[in-house]
Amino acid sequence: MIPPPPSHPRVTLDVKLGRGVRLQEFTNLYGCEVGDETGIGTFVEIQKGVRIGRRCKVSSHTFICEGVTIEDEVFVGHNVTFVNDRYPRATNGDGRPQTAEDWECQQTTIRRGASIGSGATLLGGINVGEGAMIGAGSVVTGDVPPGVIVAGNPARVIRQLPPRAPSPDHRVGSTVPLDSQRSGCRTPLLETVRPVGNPNGRNGHGAGPVRFQTGCSHTDRGFRVPFTDLGAQHGPRREEFLNAIAEVIDANAFAGGPFVETFEQAFAAFCGVPFAVGVASGTDALWLALLASGVGPGDEVITVPLTFVATAEAIDRCGARPVFVDIDERTYTMNPALLERAITSRTRAIVPVHLFGQMADMDPILKVAGDHGIPVVEDACQAHGAEYRGSRAGSLGAAGCFSFYPGKNLGAFGEGGAVVTADEGLSRKIRAMRNHGQPRDHHQEVIGWNARMDGIQAAVLRLKLDSLTAQNERRRAHARAYHQAFQDLDTVVTPFEAPHGLPVHHLYVLRVLERDALLAALGARGIECRVHYPLPVHLQEAWRFLGYERGAFPVAERCVSEFLSLPMFPELTGEQIGRVVTELKSCLQPDHAHADCP
Repeated sequence: MIPPPPSHPRVTLDVKLGRGVRLQEFTNLYGCEVGDETGIGTFVEIQKGVRIGRRCKVSSHTFICEGVTIEDEVFVGHNVTFVNDRYPRATNGDGRPQTAEDWECQQTTIRRGASIGSGATLLGGINVGEGAMIGAGSVVTGDVPPGVIVAGNPARVIRQLPPRAPSPDHRVGSTVPLDSQRSGCRTPLLETVRPVGNPNGRNGHGAGPVRFQTGCSHTDRGFRVPFTDLGAQHGPRREEFLNAIAEVIDANAFAGGPFVETFEQAFAAFCGVPFAVGVASGTDALWLALLASGVGPGDEVITVPLTFVATAEAIDRCGARPVFVDIDERTYTMNPALLERAITSRTRAIVPVHLFGQMADMDPILKVAGDHGIPVVEDACQAHGAEYRGSRAGSLGAAGCFSFYPGKNLGAFGEGGAVVTADEGLSRKIRAMRNHGQPRDHHQEVIGWNARMDGIQAAVLRLKLDSLTAQNERRRAHARAYHQAFQDLDTVVTPFEAPHGLPVHHLYVLRVLERDALLAALGARGIECRVHYPLPVHLQEAWRFLGYERGAFPVAERCVSEFLSLPMFPELTGEQIGRVVTELKSCLQPDHAHADCP
């Protein structure tokens, strides 16, 4: 950065200007940073602490207040106003004039390549996604997803934009870094949740059956959207992964060892607990956490029927019996109101499942468990980085269990898992049991198992962990884009985001009538969707011996007949999201299909 020319009367000496910055007359800049080759128009005021990236254009009569960060290649039209005080007042309650000490500056971030039309107003504490466009005169009151056009007062999503090609010389680490994620910005732009359970008994889907077109729409026949795309995640970082694996090979640290220990320390810190124990899979994590908590033959463990079968398998492997309680119809997680009545004298643990990336309502679950002296083991295998009232998944119960299956938010190059806990004694037990019951080599204290994490998986996971927060934010942005696109459809129920939590959208699961027909129709149009899960655990053949009949858990049974998982992964592009939306709407509203559809 270079200081401003001393001849410019309205740019103070504490302003940092990049090379090639173009300043028009009558600007007012103080305490800010402006990146290379950015242009600032006449009568623009930029306050202290503002950071503007490279190759931006800020048009005349615009006001950019403290707390605003603008990344590279952003266009700001004429007379745009940023606001950084959510509730501005001239005086305090006692009549004294307000000063800087009386308000909290709200942070706003405009991501790379975004455009803001003339006359727009942006309220404080929002995030405008990469490549988004804000229409002239709009009032933006919440986050704007990447790659969309919004307009109006308040601004609403109008449509998806095609992906924007990066500049040939764009580089990470320019004036304003691209990884400056803000964890506190959680207000989505018009995020809409459909009601569940209307007087028709149709669960918010409308009154009648839905018919689907299975042929083509107006979009290209050859364009396909995968359900997930690990290649898109791994390809750009291939050399980093190969180097990390080479380090393990050079150190001959294949089973346990220093790479596992390094990852355990980092993952424990990420989850907000002092201890993490790397194991061979998420199933092993659940099993060993329950064993270490004292679960054994003849005991009962309460969980939910809507989960992957590994939750019940881990209970069974302890010699215990799964006891199910139904789910909440909005969050698809354990219904705390049903928990108390399921407890018996044989209950030894409670396992809430943080399904699809959203945490269960933990406060009432922990209250009931605490009243009865029962440990809570969190199944967080789909919730890496999810939060409940500011606490990370895995940090609230006696232990939290994670899977690092390749398709998870934090996925290994094979199998892997971890148990996190604040209980040092519990962590010591699990460390011994994962290694044949040996706290140290050839000294067996209990009968254990070989459930060690291997060094290669740990090295890969440690590398991926650094980008997990940013990738989770991209998943949330994709979910917001889906939410906006589907808000006018009465035939689908979009995922509900509970006010107590911050989900990470491991899966984006709609509910729709005649799900199987829609799944087939979308598949024929090149949209790869999945079903999670076609049957609740209690209706699986392997668990018939528990004695539950159809109808035992009506909410879970109704939901699994309607669930449809849409493509969801961090690298999903705006074009791909737009294609999913277009094809799904075309299927649900066949009168909108193109004339060449059969």
